[in-house]
Amino acid sequence: FLIFSSDILGKFLTEVFEDFKLHSQVYYVVNAFHDGQKLIAKSGLENECMVTFSKNLEKLFLTSFVEPLHRMIENDLRFHLHSERIEGMTRKNPLEDKQSDITPLLGMSPIAFHTSLTSIRDQITHYLNQTFYNHTAIGLQNWKTYNEMLNLAGNKYGLRLSEIHLPQHTLEQGLDVLEIMRNIHIFVIKYNYNLHLQTFVEKLADSVDRKHLNTISIRHIANSIRSHGIGIVNTTINYVYQYLTKKLEVLTTFLYDDHIKSRLKREMHFFSEKQEELDHEYPFERAVNFNKDIRKLGVTNNGMTYMDKFREAITEVGNALGFVRMMRLGAMRYCSQATEFLPTHEYPSSGEENLSFTAQAQGEMDDTLVLDCTKQVDSLVENLQTKSAETLDYLNLLVSVFSKELCNERFSHLQDFHIIIPSVTLNAVESLLRGKEKLSKRGVDSEATFSDDGFALGLAYLLRVLKQVKVFNDIHWFDAVRKYYVAEKEKLLASKQTVRRSSFFGGKAATSEEAHNTQLLLARHEGHLEEFNFLEWTLRAANTFFHNQ
Repeated sequence: FLIFSSDILGKFLTEVFEDFKLHSQVYYVVNAFHDGQKLIAKSGLENECMVTFSKNLEKLFLTSFVEPLHRMIENDLRFHLHSERIEGMTRKNPLEDKQSDITPLLGMSPIAFHTSLTSIRDQITHYLNQTFYNHTAIGLQNWKTYNEMLNLAGNKYGLRLSEIHLPQHTLEQGLDVLEIMRNIHIFVIKYNYNLHLQTFVEKLADSVDRKHLNTISIRHIANSIRSHGIGIVNTTINYVYQYLTKKLEVLTTFLYDDHIKSRLKREMHFFSEKQEELDHEYPFERAVNFNKDIRKLGVTNNGMTYMDKFREAITEVGNALGFVRMMRLGAMRYCSQATEFLPTHEYPSSGEENLSFTAQAQGEMDDTLVLDCTKQVDSLVENLQTKSAETLDYLNLLVSVFSKELCNERFSHLQDFHIIIPSVTLNAVESLLRGKEKLSKRGVDSEATFSDDGFALGLAYLLRVLKQVKVFNDIHWFDAVRKYYVAEKEKLLASKQTVRRSSFFGGKAATSEEAHNTQLLLARHEGHLEEFNFLEWTLRAANTFFHNQ
């Protein structure tokens, strides 16, 4: 009767699913239906009939009972977790919660079918492991939620689930190095470099459709190198070299322009004649007037002058060099992590035991395949140790490559590059202050930023390539800036005292307005002086990268 009425099992399991107090009968009822195999065997039918009957019975058990149980436990875990996190969400009453009756089912003995043993606990464990892993892989930002659900399943149901072991590089890889390398000309425009934090931060204008900004750090680059291999570093250097070739050509073309070259010659002639009177300090007013003269040459549709374009080109060069530096540090970090548990010495000294895999294998076995494998392992270990101890300085290498070409007579117009630095630094400081002001305002603006150390790094690189570090230091530009702003602050403070004295004789409203304007000018001068000091320190830090070892 039970052989031809197997549908009764499905209805019985549905009733058990609604009332878990019947769980003790599940094991015996299923075995009772399974006893029909004995009658099939006695009837002399083929073994395939018995296997088909057993598979149908197992399928019915899984679809009618185990799979709904999967979903019930998963939903209960989600509801339990979200009810603790989301305010206003109703919580279950423990006295009315029937989920606690599931625990005896999980402890039920495995049910034997013809070719397999089916355990309810193992089925649910496998389902939850698979579900949590897949959902975490799809949305990596939810990894913490599923880890908490994993721990909750152990505490509430006694299920020992596996840890969600996703590949390490997929969690915090960020932007792929290959994509950055292939689009280096776009990357240096859309990102700002922070020299001290060793981080690239996406510009605000390039994240209009998103609520977050992308960042790239050494950790992301090390994870990306782990994915693609250490060989990607040399390829990246080649791409950056090709990009710098094109960008330096743009800079030399700008300085070769007659309008720019004539003004630089005029500034050089002025400073060479007046440097004794000026105490070897380039006047701040000359830099301001130089920028005003450049503005008279014309502006673009978005209001940018030629000096703005020149500053952006220097910044893009610095961003490219910053990426090279981060690639080198990322490669060193990857190699140090890969060789973390390897011996620190490369070759054994006299009297010391040889710890190579090949030497150990030769003493244990003579299998040719094993020896070949150990040789490959030793080669890989030696390569990692060599890369980890590698001292090749890519920045100084890029300096020497371009310095030989740009310091010959064909580029003699670049000899006056250092005299344009006061004007371009003044332009950079004003641009950075505008960016910081717009950062606190609503809306998206392309100039909103809080860091732009690529300019200082690019400036230090160009000074080193053109061998003009000493001549730039001789004009004492930053000393002149400090003297100018200190003098301006003293003038404003003196006028402020005068305004206070005149308050006894003049109108109170006019005096208050003048005092307010004076305070604003003082704050403005303080901001400019602070940014100039920070630029000087950053430029000095960047110069240390190019010291010959």
